[in-house]
Amino acid sequence: MGNKIFLVVFIILFAASSVFAYLFYADSQKLQIEKARLIQENKSLGDDNQALSREVKRQRDKSNNLSHRLASVNKELEQVQAEREALRQKYQDAKEDKESLSSEIAKLKSGVVKTASSPAPVPALVEGKGDAYWQDVLQKKAELEIRIQDLIPKLGELALQSKKAERKNQDLKKQIDDLEKKNRDLNRKIIFNNRTISILTKDLVREREDRKAVLDELDSLKQENVSLSTELKLAKSRQSDLEKSFKQAMDEKEILSRKVKDMAAILQEKSLSFSALQDQLSGAVSSAKKVMPSETKAVELPPIVVKSESSSSIPTSMITGRVLAVNDKDKFIIIDVGSSTGIKPGNRFTVLRNNKKIGIVEVIQARVDISACDIKSISSGERIKEEDFVRFIP
Repeated sequence: MGNKIFLVVFIILFAASSVFAYLFYADSQKLQIEKARLIQENKSLGDDNQALSREVKRQRDKSNNLSHRLASVNKELEQVQAEREALRQKYQDAKEDKESLSSEIAKLKSGVVKTASSPAPVPALVEGKGDAYWQDVLQKKAELEIRIQDLIPKLGELALQSKKAERKNQDLKKQIDDLEKKNRDLNRKIIFNNRTISILTKDLVREREDRKAVLDELDSLKQENVSLSTELKLAKSRQSDLEKSFKQAMDEKEILSRKVKDMAAILQEKSLSFSALQDQLSGAVSSAKKVMPSETKAVELPPIVVKSESSSSIPTSMITGRVLAVNDKDKFIIIDVGSSTGIKPGNRFTVLRNNKKIGIVEVIQARVDISACDIKSISSGERIKEEDFVRFIP
């Protein structure tokens, strides 16, 4: 009955540990999937970050080009304004020359008309004036008429130049208006580009902050993954212990089954012997009625002996083993020697590698086939590794 209860309890514990291991494995798989998703998201964020950086660079280049174009347009506008001022000055000078010529022509025309309308004075009537004087006057008159004839084409040319200057001035005004319109358009584009660059910069900063948060979360997940990996190793070691215990229990069950079978055979044999003895006893009783009491013989039953098994213990001075796992962070190791060999908390082992002493460890927790040990001391420049040899210190 006790063996059955022990077996049922062991099966329940094994099932619970299996469920725990399965749940732990499922959580580990979920964390691995989440880690892969975060890595993919981080990669996509990095690609978006590079795209935004390229877009910001392109917008900045575009803004610089627009600034250069604006500077060149302003320079052209200044040149056009300077040309306009020069043409205006030329137009003013031409206008003044025209006015002066017009006044001079008017004076000449009035003088010619006056001279033509008034009759020529009789040389004899003017005192002190001879033929030479009047000849000189006629010569000056002829020269003035020739000068007037020469000035009339020049006046037409000046008028034509004035009209051309006015048309050019109008063209320059139109060009200036177009350049001012282009300047306003460029200013609007520059303002729009600056606003776009500001928005892209804010998005880039926000993206960097989000990326930093994702990286921090990824680091925390890595740390959790490391701790979960450690717990998984411990769970695997516990599972291995449980499997070994289960195997040992099954072996014990098989031994007990064989013992039960042997006991059943012995009991069956004893039962047959008892039946034979009972038949002999019945015969003896029936014959006792016919013989004297002095002739009766005592019947003795053979004793039933049940052999008990004695367990042999291994001397603790001969206990050796290997290192299964090493945790350098928390300074403890797992060895493949447990309480089944008589190990208890407080026992110490020497760690060896190639018959060279590496360090000393102390048992803090003992299971059936494994034990957890604190690292008490370690040689300078050495590190305990898996598969190192351990020897019990009596």
